Amino acid sequence: MADILKDAQGDDLPELDREVIVLVREYGGYVVCFGHRPVKDRPIITGNGEELFPKVYGKGEWNIPDVAWWVDIDLSIIE
Repeated sequence: MADILKDAQGDDLPELDREVIVLVREYGGYVVCFGHRPVKDRPIITGNGEELFPKVYGKGEWNIPDVAWWVDIDLSIIE
């Protein structure tokens, strides 16, 4: 199993904006989440005309903090 997990702070990262399964360090262990690497230079337009830019975390520039590992699994096989 460990050979399918990839280091979330390494050089082999998913393409920008691709949702993948991530393991986040939390509570002395890991929590399974969905995560992605947002495009930092593309604003998010709110309903009241504001432009917000996403915050990124770690060397991998993830949308959530403390991402340790990631895996890209085709979940369409479950549908």
